[in-house]
Amino acid sequence: MTGSLDGSTVRANRFIAASSAPGRDGIFPVVLVIAAALFNTVLAFINANVTPLGGGAVVACEVAIVAAAHVRILRHFEARMLPWYFLAIAFAAFALLRINVTGTVDAKFFRDIFLIITFVLFGMTSTERRAIHIMALMQVFVVAGILLEAICLPCYGDLLGVKEFYKNTRGIDELEFTNVKSDLYVSATRPDDRFLPFFDLHRLSSVFLEPVSLGNFMVLTVAFAAAFWRRFGSALKLLFVASALLTLFASDGRLATLASLCILALSFWQRLVPKHAALLFLPAGAIAAILLTHLAGFTAGTDDLAGRTAVTVDILTSMAPLEYLGLSDRYLAEAVDAGIAYLITTQSFFGLALLWGFLALSAREETFEKKIYKNAIMLYLALTMLVSNSFLSIKTAAPLWFVFGTLLSAAPYSQRSGDRGEQIKGRLPVAFRR
Repeated sequence: MTGSLDGSTVRANRFIAASSAPGRDGIFPVVLVIAAALFNTVLAFINANVTPLGGGAVVACEVAIVAAAHVRILRHFEARMLPWYFLAIAFAAFALLRINVTGTVDAKFFRDIFLIITFVLFGMTSTERRAIHIMALMQVFVVAGILLEAICLPCYGDLLGVKEFYKNTRGIDELEFTNVKSDLYVSATRPDDRFLPFFDLHRLSSVFLEPVSLGNFMVLTVAFAAAFWRRFGSALKLLFVASALLTLFASDGRLATLASLCILALSFWQRLVPKHAALLFLPAGAIAAILLTHLAGFTAGTDDLAGRTAVTVDILTSMAPLEYLGLSDRYLAEAVDAGIAYLITTQSFFGLALLWGFLALSAREETFEKKIYKNAIMLYLALTMLVSNSFLSIKTAAPLWFVFGTLLSAAPYSQRSGDRGEQIKGRLPVAFRR
C-alpha cells in the first residue's frame, strides 16, 4: 500500500502529521491568528442574520482569543519570554497608577499594549513556516471579500450588515456616517473623490468591515512579502503581488500607498540601513511632521494626510508635562486620529519610549527576514502613528505581531530546515494544492 502512494499523497500526510503535532508546527496558531483577524466578520454575520449583538460579544471573543494564546504560551514557556511578561507587568502597573490619578477606568488602554505582547509571545511558540501559511490564507480570504463586495454590494451588505454591526457593538451614531444611506462603514465613502483611480467604487473593506484595516493589512502584506520573498515559490509570489495590488486599489488608502512605497525602498536599500536603525524611525517621523507642518503650512481640519499630521503636531506641541506623563485625559478625544499622541496620553512618553525601544531592539537582525520585516513594520508604525491609532486593532495587530514573534524564535526556520535559502515547497501551502 505504501508503495502505491504518489508524491502528493505523501506530502499531504506529512502536512497532516505536522499540523496535528503538539509542538511548534501545529495547526493551532493558524486557527487562532486567523480567528483574531476575522472574528468581527463572523460576529457581523450573526448580528445581521441570527440575532443582534452588543459590545460584550466583541469583548468576550477578544478575551477568549487572548486567553487561548496565553495557554499555549505557558505550555511552551521559555526563559526568553520572561522580559515580555515583565514588560506587560510594567504597563499594567502604570495603568493602575493612571486610574488612580485620572479616575478614568478603561481597560482598553492596557489592552492596546497587551495585545502586542500577547501575539509576539504567541509567535515565539510557532515557526516562520506557519507564519507563511497564515499570511497566504489571509490573502485568499481578503481577496474573496474584495471580490464579493465589488461584484455584489447588496450581497455583501445583506451578509454582514456592517453599519448596524458597528452601531450595535461600538455605539456609533447614525449621524457619524458620511453617507447615511449606505450600509457600509463610516469611512467607506469620502466627501471627495477617490485617492487612487481605476476603481469607480467606494472604499472597499473586505473581511475587515472597514477600509482602514484593509489598507493596513495591505502594508503588512508588502512588508511580509519583502521579507520572505526568497522563500516563496512562483505561486506564492503571484498570490502576494496580486493580492497587494488589488487590496491597494480597493482600500484607496493614502497612508497605505505611502507606507508601502517607503517599505519597498527600504527593502531595496536594506544593506545600507544600519543595525537597529528602527530606533530612530519614530522620533525622526515626529520631527519631520513638525517641520513639514510649519514649513509647508499644513493645517488641521482637512481629512487627508496633511490635515491629520497637523492635528498630531498641534496636540504634541500643546501638551503640558502632565499629558506627557500620561496622567491627564485632556487630549484623549482629539488623539484618536493621532497615534503617537494617543499612546503618550494613555501610556506616557516614557511608556511609548520603552515599548518602541523594546520592539526595535528585540530582533537582532541576524537574518535577512528579521532585518527587513522589523524595519518594515517599525517604519509602518512610525508613519501610521502620525495620523491614526488604527494599528492597535486586533484585526491586523494579531498577524503582524505573530509574524514578528516567529522571527524571535531561538533558531530561524532556515537553520531548523538546514538550508538558509529553502523555499516553502516553492508553491502554495498544501491546503491550496491537490
